[in-house]
Amino acid sequence: MIDMLELTVEKIRGMLESGETTSYELEYGYMERISRIDQAGPCLDSVLELNADALYIASPLDREGAKGKPRSPLHGIPISVEGN
Repeated sequence: MIDMLELTVEKIRGMLESGETTSYELEYGYMERISRIDQAGPCLDSVLELNADALYIASPLDREGAKGKPRSPLHGIPISVEGN
């Protein structure tokens, strides 16, 4: 399992490019962490909504990235948007 607390965008980009991880694995890991800590653990409720299609979206992004054609520096990297 990847230590997700210490990851930066640069580190994730390198891991994706080297094949050390995939967008699917990252997304699954973050979703699992949100479920375990935010929703079931201390129940922080800091994440209001997840994209239900996130894992389905990650697989095609992995295939594009594997061809060496990322769309942008954030291609395949899960993000969280803060709402105020």
